Amino acid sequence: MLFRSAHACSARYRGPLIRHALTSMDDDSAGRVATVGSYIGGVVCAIGWYVFMAISLLPGQEKTKDKYLWDCHANVTALPEDSYVSPCEFTSGAYWAPGILMTLGVVMLNVIRWTALGDDMSLGDDSSATKAKIWVVVCFVIMFCALGGGVWITLVDGQRPQDDKVWMGPGIAVLVQCICLFVGGLIFRIARRKEDHAI
Repeated sequence: MLFRSAHACSARYRGPLIRHALTSMDDDSAGRVATVGSYIGGVVCAIGWYVFMAISLLPGQEKTKDKYLWDCHANVTALPEDSYVSPCEFTSGAYWAPGILMTLGVVMLNVIRWTALGDDMSLGDDSSATKAKIWVVVCFVIMFCALGGGVWITLVDGQRPQDDKVWMGPGIAVLVQCICLFVGGLIFRIARRKEDHAI
């Protein structure tokens, strides 16, 4: 009799304990996913900026100084066969705009709490969920415009005549940078969906 009552008592308390253990285990794994996702997102964004800066600094290195020229108005006929001229837009700073815009969009997207969006799909009321949805739309518009700018720069560089000896490296670097920033920002945002994992 004593054994039965002890067994019934333990069964009554076992259910909440198991539920608590599973919930805390689920929270711990979600926290780990959020942490690892944040690291991965940050590394992917850093790779994007690293690629752009590495290509940007390539003409200034001692061993490649004769191969890549900063002066976009240089006489290309007097250059050696394997030398390239940096595009004028690159030296004027236009190639920086997509990366800066994409970084701004990624930061704006990850500043807002994901739970602020709410569950309803309406945009007609004056609630904070509506403002949060408009904020997210603006963030994605900025990010897609920056991505479009990276594609545009790469296409324009690819359509230049080969006789101009224009260096394609900066255009490709802008596109790689924008893609890495976009993917890294989304990884960071998706990994931190829960309220407990917000910044």
